Amino acid sequence: MRGNIISKNEKDFILKSLEDDYRIDGRRPLDFRRVTLRFQEDGRTEVSLGRTRVLAAGSCEIVEPHADRPAEGMINLATEFSPMGNLSFDYNRPLDEVIAINRVVERGIKESKALDTEALCIISGRKVWNVKIDLKILDDGGNLVDATSLAAVAALLAFRVPEVSVQGDDVRVYSKEEREPVPLCIHHVPIAVSFAFFTEGSIAVIDPSNREEQAMEGTMTIMMNSQRELCGIFKGGGVAVDRALVKECMEVASMKAQEIDEVLRDSVKKYNESRLAKRAKPPRGIDVHENVKEKDPAEWREKLKRQREEELQSQGPSQVDMMALEGLLSDMKRAKAEQQEGGGEDVYAKLEEAWNEDDGKLSRDQKNEIDSFVDSVRKATESSSAGAMEVADSGSEEEGVIIQEGTGASKDSGEKKKKKKKKEKISGEVSLMDAVKAQDKKK
Repeated sequence: MRGNIISKNEKDFILKSLEDDYRIDGRRPLDFRRVTLRFQEDGRTEVSLGRTRVLAAGSCEIVEPHADRPAEGMINLATEFSPMGNLSFDYNRPLDEVIAINRVVERGIKESKALDTEALCIISGRKVWNVKIDLKILDDGGNLVDATSLAAVAALLAFRVPEVSVQGDDVRVYSKEEREPVPLCIHHVPIAVSFAFFTEGSIAVIDPSNREEQAMEGTMTIMMNSQRELCGIFKGGGVAVDRALVKECMEVASMKAQEIDEVLRDSVKKYNESRLAKRAKPPRGIDVHENVKEKDPAEWREKLKRQREEELQSQGPSQVDMMALEGLLSDMKRAKAEQQEGGGEDVYAKLEEAWNEDDGKLSRDQKNEIDSFVDSVRKATESSSAGAMEVADSGSEEEGVIIQEGTGASKDSGEKKKKKKKKEKISGEVSLMDAVKAQDKKK
């Protein structure tokens, strides 16, 4: 944009630098400035091309279609200049260059059929969507056409129309809380690449700055997509350009369009991921389980099951159910007694088999700690069983002495034997439980 007028010395310096393949900002003739895109939560998009900044915001409304295109929606672009962007801008009387920029960007999107307007139809001949992209130039650092076009395309990729349902002639528009909005159907992404010409069209540079625009003799904008398809060429007057130079500019524009398209799509992908992540996070004060239960009971039960499994896996060994362990130990003691009386399978094999059933739910550290705990209980059980066997042997010797004395004494010895066994059984259970409790306290 032709705002501040530069001096003749500055213009001569710019031309002399271009003859030596250098530019006043340190770039080479075919170097593009850095492109940055920022997406806000409300869908607004800010594009930065060097010092040039453009803000774009999308909106939509339901209108009647044109009579000659009853099944197609509409798309409109409106560009305005911020008074702080350039000192030469008059808010009451827009500059002709702003109108020209809006016309170039709108034609590049519409005439290349980048947007599927038939997808914007709700009821043919009666109701369609009218999508509007508002563009505001925040700062003029040169090459406004490329920055404005990129902001408009980025806004179309990020914008979503509300979901609607049609029943007869009635149209219901759902809010974003009720249903997820629908993205626009975009066939391809046209990228604008502008060139400035100097010294009667013999020198061409890409992405001119605002100082270079003051000294240039002509400009040309080429719109291409990532598939190297030409979407439009716009010559803004000025010096004539040779056909061979135009072909060279098209080759350069195709490569730059692919690079910018990758940056654009990566930025849009990150924005969609962050938007879905924030939407999936429930607001405070809302019971997630109740909401899921009302929509789908099976999904609610499955969610609770997964939460319980995660809680069990996160629990440490000190939180293992000691009631179940005590039950296994009591079974172990009973099987031990059966083994002493007349054989039977290994009691410790039973215990290991019972724990191995839940081995998949335990981590390696939990299993090691439980194994050490079982070993300590095993030692305590063996020591208590050994003490009980010694007492039983001493009781049998006394029993033999009493039986030799007479029949009446043998009856008394039998009762004493039962009392002793009962006492030994109780003492064995107490020692076992003491071992379990002591081990639990130790952990």
